[in-house]
Amino acid sequence: MKEFDQLTTAWKSQHTEPKGNSADAIAKSIATQRKLRTKHLIQSILFFSTAFVIVIIDNITTEQIKTSVIGFSILMGCSIVYGIIRLWLYFKLQSIDFTMPTLRLLDALRNYRSTAQFIFVKVEFVYAVVLSVGVVIYLKPVFAMFSLEIITLIFTAYTGWVVFHTFVIKRKEAKAESKQIEDLIVALEK
Repeated sequence: MKEFDQLTTAWKSQHTEPKGNSADAIAKSIATQRKLRTKHLIQSILFFSTAFVIVIIDNITTEQIKTSVIGFSILMGCSIVYGIIRLWLYFKLQSIDFTMPTLRLLDALRNYRSTAQFIFVKVEFVYAVVLSVGVVIYLKPVFAMFSLEIITLIFTAYTGWVVFHTFVIKRKEAKAESKQIEDLIVALEK
């Protein structure tokens, strides 16, 4: 049993504080945190602004064409919810304090990275699907004025853009942010 305790002690001693925590790694980490926070804040503001613009557009268009209230609600909900998600990521990233012990800092960065990846991969896919349904429902009365060929062309172009944006542009952004966080983790582990 004594040998087991010695092995356990030796194993636990491997998980000591990393040697790093140099001033360069901390400075780079703070700069990256500031850059990512700014990106999340700008995107949040843009989504809240989009919700405001949707209201203005709806007020203008309802005088000429009766659009769907359900579609309008879905569009508003998507803009507001996604703005809140981005704002939440902003505050989650802001809560990471680079003066905390390195192991806790590494855990906080890994936690943020996994949360951000979940949002970028899973939540954004659901967002794209729900937003697309909202667009179709909202514009259904408008499409009634067009021929089937034009509607098919519009839906094909829209679907192509949504797929490209969701699976290429957003995934590239997610990989870039994940790499930035991973680089911070590696720098702090040294």
